Amino acid sequence: MRIPLPEPGLPLARTALRLPLCPMLPPVFAACLGQDWPNRDRHYKQAKLHMLKSWRDSLERKLAAVNSVIGKLEEQLNREPAA
Repeated sequence: MRIPLPEPGLPLARTALRLPLCPMLPPVFAACLGQDWPNRDRHYKQAKLHMLKSWRDSLERKLAAVNSVIGKLEEQLNREPAA
């Protein structure tokens, strides 16, 4: 697939809108390139919110696992006689 070169005299940002969908972009961002700005902005913010919530959920699971291990080790140390 050939990407057209920008026309002389036009700013690069304006010509970028006429480029075909880039296969390098994740589908969540590539789908909104043909939309008007408010819809694109809303789509981007929804995708970002989804990503951040996924990160938070992942961190909560990891923190729960660490807290569980800490609790188990403290419990084992309290059961053992002090040496």
